[in-house]
Amino acid sequence: MTDITDPLSSDDKPIAYYKAFAEITGSVKAALLLSQALYWSTRSRLKNGWFWKSMSEWTDETGLTLNELQGARKKLVAKGFMEETRKGVRPGADMHYRLNLDAIRASILNKRSSSE
Repeated sequence: MTDITDPLSSDDKPIAYYKAFAEITGSVKAALLLSQALYWSTRSRLKNGWFWKSMSEWTDETGLTLNELQGARKKLVAKGFMEETRKGVRPGADMHYRLNLDAIRASILNKRSSSE
C-alpha cells in the first residue's frame, strides 16, 4: 500500500537516465526521452526494433510537457538517433519509433575520444 504522506512512496516508476545521452544530444530533456526510448525498444515485440508510444504515454512516463517532448523528439530525429513513422490515422497515438543504436554508440565513442 502506498503511503500518500510520503512523496517518495508514490506509484511513479523511475527512469534510468544516461548522462552520456545528455552529452551527445546537448539536452537533458532529449537524454531523458532517449533513455526511456531505450527502455521500451528492448521490450517491444514489433519487428526490426520498432515500438510505439502515444504522446500521453510519453508525457506520463517522462514528466515532459507536450512542447518539451516535441522538441526532444525533433532533436533525436535530427541527430539520427531515432526514427519515427506514423501507423494509422489517429494523431500522435499511432507513432512508432526505432532507435539507431549504431549512431548512438558512434556518437558516444566520438564524444569520448574528442574529450581525451
